[in-house]
Amino acid sequence: MERRRLTLTEKLAIMTRQARCPVCGEKLGRLEDCEFDHEIALARGGEDSLTNLRAIHAVPCHLTKTSGTKATTRGSDIHEIAKERRVKADQDDFRRRLLAKSGQAEPADETAPTQRKGKWPKRSFRS
Repeated sequence: MERRRLTLTEKLAIMTRQARCPVCGEKLGRLEDCEFDHEIALARGGEDSLTNLRAIHAVPCHLTKTSGTKATTRGSDIHEIAKERRVKADQDDFRRRLLAKSGQAEPADETAPTQRKGKWPKRSFRS
């Protein structure tokens, strides 16, 4: 999905609408020190509209919201997107196994996830 390019007027309207960084709560300051972030990420189904955009400090607030801290990604956009994909893959796999067990045919789906790689190797180690 192509992201929209914000005009200077739209950026100023977003900044005057909120005036404070939603992550740290401090005043936003200059336009050059801010980045514009989707409140609900596009990858999670958010809209690319002015109502879903918000101004946020470039560093470290935007980086923390998107990628998480150095210690963990929990609560970040990347973490939430990966979790949604894992849950969807698990649900699709469960549905496929349930249908196979009951003998019902499942329609061919080219986007069906492949089997997840296990943590342990399939063969034993040789010394």
